[in-house]
Amino acid sequence: MRGPGSRYHSLAALLCLPLLWSCGGAREGGEPLLGRPSALEVLQESRQIEAPPSPGGNRFLAGWRAAGPGQRQRLLPTSSEAWLEAVNLGRRPRHLVLVFDDGAIPAGVVRVAVAGHGERTVPIAARTSVPIPSDLPLGRFALGVSLPVDAPPLRAGFDTAQPAGEVRVRDHDIVQGGVSLVELVRPLGSPALGSKALVSGRIEPPARPGGGQRLELRQRCAGRDRLLWTWEPAWWHAFRNPRFSVEVACPSGWLHLRFVAPTTGPPAAWKDLMIAGTPAPRPAGHEQAPRGGRLPKAVLLYVFDALRADAAATPDRTSPTPTLAALMREGATFRRHFSVAPNTLPSTKALFTGHVWRQEGGVRLADDLPTLAEAFRAAGYRTGLFSGSAYVSRAFGVDRGFEVAPEEALLGEEEDLGLPNENAARVGDSALAWLERLPADSRVFLYLHVIHPHNPYDPPAPFADRARGPDSAIDGRTRTLLAVSHQRRTVTTADQRQIAALYHANLAYADGELGELLAALRRRYTPGEVLVAATSDHGEELFDHGGLLHGYTLYDEQLHIPLVVSWPTVVGPRRIERPTSTVDLHDALLALAKGAGTPFAPLLEARAGDIEDEVRFSAAASVRGGIFAARTNRWKVVWAPRTGIHWGVGDGLGRARDAELVFDLVRDPRERRNVAGLTDAPEPRWLRARLLQWAAQRSVERGTNATPDDAETRARLRALGYVD
Repeated sequence: MRGPGSRYHSLAALLCLPLLWSCGGAREGGEPLLGRPSALEVLQESRQIEAPPSPGGNRFLAGWRAAGPGQRQRLLPTSSEAWLEAVNLGRRPRHLVLVFDDGAIPAGVVRVAVAGHGERTVPIAARTSVPIPSDLPLGRFALGVSLPVDAPPLRAGFDTAQPAGEVRVRDHDIVQGGVSLVELVRPLGSPALGSKALVSGRIEPPARPGGGQRLELRQRCAGRDRLLWTWEPAWWHAFRNPRFSVEVACPSGWLHLRFVAPTTGPPAAWKDLMIAGTPAPRPAGHEQAPRGGRLPKAVLLYVFDALRADAAATPDRTSPTPTLAALMREGATFRRHFSVAPNTLPSTKALFTGHVWRQEGGVRLADDLPTLAEAFRAAGYRTGLFSGSAYVSRAFGVDRGFEVAPEEALLGEEEDLGLPNENAARVGDSALAWLERLPADSRVFLYLHVIHPHNPYDPPAPFADRARGPDSAIDGRTRTLLAVSHQRRTVTTADQRQIAALYHANLAYADGELGELLAALRRRYTPGEVLVAATSDHGEELFDHGGLLHGYTLYDEQLHIPLVVSWPTVVGPRRIERPTSTVDLHDALLALAKGAGTPFAPLLEARAGDIEDEVRFSAAASVRGGIFAARTNRWKVVWAPRTGIHWGVGDGLGRARDAELVFDLVRDPRERRNVAGLTDAPEPRWLRARLLQWAAQRSVERGTNATPDDAETRARLRALGYVD
């Protein structure tokens, strides 16, 4: 017999049958949709276009520079076609308005190319109005602006914009009202499997919905939008919040959702947003990691200063750097190893501590971060630091944990006296002299940092003689290279070739000195007792993007560095293609010092993992305001806000003014074409959001401002080109 409430429940069930999509059931399983790192961006229309380095809204995107100090809104193009990016949330007539400075306006036209919608051409005037197509897709769109070469500085904006809506993100919910669009990008699964998932949630409607108010859930895939679900006010919402559960799939393996409020109205809430699916199996590795249970008697961490990956040896027996080639043949070569900084001090601090500096890169190492040397010393190793760089010395606090850190090999007066750069020999001799004084059964951790192939590119004979050609008389001394970099001296193509040849000659000399050091270690230890990790602190620009030396860009010639790990009888020959970084090397060495199982297993795994495993961050932390980069195997995003109106990358020769750079590393491995704003691929959007979030953490940096300023340290830094 049915109870007294059964009639009501039966009626409710009948009502729900044709409306199953809104009555819904229990919340879908899975994980919160907003739980993993994702690109979550709120888009609203605006009449104003924000000057660099604005990360959102309508913005001057690429190809612009400030017209003068303090004039951030008055800009000039730096190329024949400069780009703007704006937001479109509805179809209607609209104009781009360019307002030029008072004065003579040159004759000619303004051409505005609308990505995917052709070009508009209008005569230039003091106030130039260019019609924009009304049928643009939702979201961001790019405008290429071409001006006469003698056009005066300008300000830009639009003549109309939709009223800004209200959007808040709290926990796992999105509160949205007015006219707005919230874009979410996150990895969906494996592209090879054509991943599918279920996205579910519910709408908590406003108490008094506006007339005609509507919310939409859309998916973008392969450049096309698909409407997944729509909410509009209905009488049954007073009894139950409408739920939704929709299937999403995209061959790219990326989820790109759009929460759209196309009409005005009070805020509603997207609640209980979840995603559920079957995760793709992680591919098994085909390389075995070395077994744990033993420690090397000697650990040698050998760092070449400013060695870019493409200058290092291949395993070929005819290589100009035979020592590195031999290490590659017998050990693990990391083909995609990257520095976290384009200069010595922040990269060395990261190698010693595992912490990446976003700012304060040029200051002393603080005392609150434990170091590798401290860990090895606690494990019973004798620890010695032998360096040719003043940045890798007690002056900057990086000697903490080392038993000895002699300064006899620090580069200094050679540059002033015109002496050849024999630093590698001096560093090696200093280390061997200390080693000979230790008991034969001592376990040792040796850190050697040589000023090669870093400037001065002036190795001893016969290496320098082999590099000099008949078409150029330029030398590789530091003062010469600085004059070129600061545009005080012009160079020919032959000069550029000779500078590069002297750089490689500097490396060849240091490679020979490493060979001498390894031979001495082999006389002292038996095979399998010595672990060698040969790497670099950062790379070097040799006119790749117009510049010279290092420190002011995050192009790959400054970040892609070699890493070879040789541990005979333990680590066999192999090539590692998965991305690794300075911090990964730190983690492996720290685990080794602490006797943590198989310390090199994570570093030596050859399998590909989750897209999160590919992300590597870096920063030009010594540049005021910072330059930041994030990369995966396919994409790289650079964010270069710096300070004031000095956004962009580079310094002197090769200076570029784009505050944001996006490179497709598969199609453009040399990073020649900036496609910021010009690609619809979801991965760089996701990576950009990750980067901006990471860069924002620079406000909680560890460090101390006690930078040494004694005469001796300044003289040593001057020899390296860091002090005028």
